[in-house]
Amino acid sequence: MSEPVLISESFERAAYDLKRVMENFGTGDFGHQVEQFARAVSTFDGSVNRLQTILGMQAENDQRKAVGSSMAYTEDAFASV
Repeated sequence: MSEPVLISESFERAAYDLKRVMENFGTGDFGHQVEQFARAVSTFDGSVNRLQTILGMQAENDQRKAVGSSMAYTEDAFASV
């Protein structure tokens, strides 16, 4: 299942971008920096939410596997996150 890896990579990129924007805050045009910061926070927020959803889905599937039930989420469900 490669989707969680892609979501995790997306999270890492969003976290790095947010860190970079925060480190550069205070240099240059303030209005532009605020816009960059708002975009970075929004991207990071979306990545955190998708990662949280994927990990919850994985946990539910793991629990179902442990008790011998069928999987709750298919590959398509993971891909749609």
